Amino acid sequence: MRDVIIIGAGPAGLATALSLMLHAKKNGVSPEILIVDKNLSPWEKPCGGMILR
Repeated sequence: MRDVIIIGAGPAGLATALSLMLHAKKNGVSPEILIVDKNLSPWEKPCGGMILR
C-alpha cells in the first residue's frame, strides 16, 4: 500500500480515510494518510458531526 493524500475533510473524505485505515490494519500495513482541506477546522461543519460517532 502507498501513502495517500485525501483532498477534502468532509464526510466523504473522513469516511475514505477511515476505510483506508481499516483496510490497511486488516492487511498488516500502515500507510501515511494526509487529509487536506481548505478550511482550518473542517470538523466544525454541522453536517459532519455525527458521521464518525
